[in-house]
Amino acid sequence: MQTITSLQAPEVLEMLDKGATLVTVNQRLAKYARDQYGRKQVETGRLAWEAPDILSYNVWLERCLDESSIHGGLWDEDGKEIPVLLRPLQERILWEQVIENDDARKMLFRSSAAARTAEQAWRLCVEWRIPVGFDPSWSEVDPGAFALWAKEFENRCRSSRWMERARLADAVREAIVANRLPLPPAVIFSGFDDFPPPLKAIMDALVLNGVQACTQAFPSRAGKAVRAVFADSAMEIKAAAAWAREKMAANPSHRIGIIVNGLSQNRDTVRRVFEETLHPSAMVALKPLDAPSFNISMGKPLSSYPLVKSALLILEMVRDHPEMETLSALLLSPFIKGAEEEMSLRAIADRLLRKSKQPRMAVMQVFRRMKNRTGPAGKGGYICPVWCQSLEAFEKICLDIPEKLAPSEWCMTFSRLLSVFGWPGDKTLDSGEYQAHGAWQDALVRFAAIGEVSPTLTFYQAERILKRLLDETLFQPETENTGLQIMGLLEAAGEEFDAAWIVGLTSEEWPPPPKPNPFIPVSQQRRFGLPRATAARELDFARDVTRRLLASADEVVVSCPGVSGDSLIFPSALVEHLPEMSSILSPDGERDENASDVQFSDYRLFLSASGELEPFTDIAAPPLKKGEAIPGGTGVMKSQAACPFSAFVQYRLAARPLEFPVSGIDAADRGILVHRVLELVWKSLENQKQLLSKNPEALSAVVSESAANAVAAMARERPQAFTGRFAGMETQRLEALVLQWLEQDAARSFFDVVATEWRLSVDVGPIRLSAFADRIDRLANGGYVLIDYKTGDATAKDWFAERIAEPQLPLYCLALEDIPAGVFFARVKKGDMKYIGIADDETIANGVKAIADTGGLNERFGGMEDIVDHWRTGLEALAGELARGHAPVSPVSVHRSCRYCPLGMVCRINELLDMGLVAA
Repeated sequence: MQTITSLQAPEVLEMLDKGATLVTVNQRLAKYARDQYGRKQVETGRLAWEAPDILSYNVWLERCLDESSIHGGLWDEDGKEIPVLLRPLQERILWEQVIENDDARKMLFRSSAAARTAEQAWRLCVEWRIPVGFDPSWSEVDPGAFALWAKEFENRCRSSRWMERARLADAVREAIVANRLPLPPAVIFSGFDDFPPPLKAIMDALVLNGVQACTQAFPSRAGKAVRAVFADSAMEIKAAAAWAREKMAANPSHRIGIIVNGLSQNRDTVRRVFEETLHPSAMVALKPLDAPSFNISMGKPLSSYPLVKSALLILEMVRDHPEMETLSALLLSPFIKGAEEEMSLRAIADRLLRKSKQPRMAVMQVFRRMKNRTGPAGKGGYICPVWCQSLEAFEKICLDIPEKLAPSEWCMTFSRLLSVFGWPGDKTLDSGEYQAHGAWQDALVRFAAIGEVSPTLTFYQAERILKRLLDETLFQPETENTGLQIMGLLEAAGEEFDAAWIVGLTSEEWPPPPKPNPFIPVSQQRRFGLPRATAARELDFARDVTRRLLASADEVVVSCPGVSGDSLIFPSALVEHLPEMSSILSPDGERDENASDVQFSDYRLFLSASGELEPFTDIAAPPLKKGEAIPGGTGVMKSQAACPFSAFVQYRLAARPLEFPVSGIDAADRGILVHRVLELVWKSLENQKQLLSKNPEALSAVVSESAANAVAAMARERPQAFTGRFAGMETQRLEALVLQWLEQDAARSFFDVVATEWRLSVDVGPIRLSAFADRIDRLANGGYVLIDYKTGDATAKDWFAERIAEPQLPLYCLALEDIPAGVFFARVKKGDMKYIGIADDETIANGVKAIADTGGLNERFGGMEDIVDHWRTGLEALAGELARGHAPVSPVSVHRSCRYCPLGMVCRINELLDMGLVAA
């Protein structure tokens, strides 16, 4: 490489005025350079000027290739057609095809991941002039596989006259040498830490053709740097945000840089902290800020933006049985026509669909569940007529989709499917959404171009490739330029600041550990000095980058966390020489005795300190109106006993958690099946006499039929869970379980089953409740026994707690005209079958003691009549609380009442525990 002149920023701006071209290492630096040029023109008093020729390296190479075709024709000097440059997605798919066609190794790799690594390996080999396969080291397994793939890949490219992007720089150099390219008087390269061989060759060719090839020197500011260690990474980012806030307040015209090591992994956290610090209102905003006072460079995958997500959801609906989560998200999407008109109705429909608990649901099942069974029906009789009409039209289009289409035809099909749902919706898109929509259209154009390498695709192949393209496309809506820039370590190349804070320079991550490409022999990577190949190479690179960053601003702070998990973290050895910051803040934001220039605070603490707060505890809900009914049956009383706030929210406000799909059936479903089988069995048997009269075969037939009917009924609602084999296994399980339980009933004294699933109403104090009793038996002496089936754990102690924890059976007692002879839990649990309860007579059921023989109860109660009176008193007290709106957050036991309660985010029980307002 010939000696290249290095220019300072003012010299570069002057040369741009003379027609020079500035080539930057990335798009960000190109934008920064254009801003600097524009600022200079404004300072000189110009109102308008010709746009400077500033491009990023990759864009400049592509423009050179296009210009060489226009200037020199489509054929080279030998009369051969100039190869067509492959787009990135085309090249990736070509690599995948090569790998998938390798029968000997395709089972060892995920083709998409292997293609990505192979593409990187090929680029390195081409750029660094590494001959592939001409060395014994290439006989290793992974390099050997890559060598075969590379040969096949190169053969396909040559036979089809395609040019891979790794050869783009060489093609530009050849065009320069052959005078096929119009050249400016000078080309300046800016922001490059490394000059790979192709770039060096281009610079040499420019010089030989009389073009001045220069580099722009990196900024060299005062670089007064200090370092600091914070308690953890969260504290570190908060401190950087508060420091930036103070700098911006002190001088709004200054350019502040926050340079974050590993920004791609921590982008969301960094953005959230800076929004909370610079825009406290963002903490309660319903959507991201439209114009934050900072720019963050690292974009997110285009597929993660809500508008694009909704488009992908629509395409997922093409599947025969869309996932429930897809249906739910599409129902609630704001980017579907009718979203605002049917907002509440679609939320109701979502709840109805989720009640099925099915992981997937056929479209016809969706229509069946969407039927409006209450109130006036809309068009077609559906809860959400607009949404359902769109789904019906969508389904008709899906039936006509061919098995295979060209990528360009798939683009039209995708757009047609989206238009059926009115995507991107009725509302006016904001700036970010509008730009995301444009990025989607650009992605479709890139997708259509893969027809060069994949002439036809099935729908699922097309959808998978499009989804991957969107996953790999980093996107960020453009915003106005601001004085605060947040960027990654390498993105800051060539930029200068008035003050900069470098986050995350730890000894573990800087210098970064080597990461050699697994498809290139390590010996070859060391020999040719490839990037990321060795620790020594990474150390040299990190030294250069650190030196550049420390000289990029007049004032620099370098920080790192002191702890990560249970491990101590130390600053990078490359910044250990820097003096320590004078102090570190405490978590509450107060300065210590050394009074540092850095401070930050929790916004909630700031609000608390901004005025006097008067504590007020509101534990009263609106009292029940006369005649007002409470849904929920005995559940509302159980919830009131466990925690009054829970009863108010779940039963009076009807705030219930949504159902989530499950594979197979859950414990609640199994309990329902057991209840249903026992109901059917006793409707058939009617009494113990019939039970005892059946021989084993006959009894087994009764139970088997009942189990089959119960399973069939649930299978109609849950067809995906109850496949033929699973339904058979569940039927056998229920049959064995119930037969084992009937042995308990056979051992009891005589009884008739007078009611199963008996609907009853009970007045408790000022309220009336409706419920279903599992079973009521009549004994030989005319007395009654109430039975509640339990497939889990149960204990009679819950009936005698200070607040009746299991009020179901006590409530049933109040509904009977006569005092029952006993109340039992029937524990129908494999390996633990038994009756649990209390009775006047111990002969009613094995294992149940008479009250007179029960320690503790015999001292308090003379019999069932006393116990029922005790329950009436306790239940009326709970009913009185419900009626007058008594609803404090007051769980009887945090560990028991709150363990499975879904309302923790509503009642903020953890905060109350921390503040000592609720006893643990």
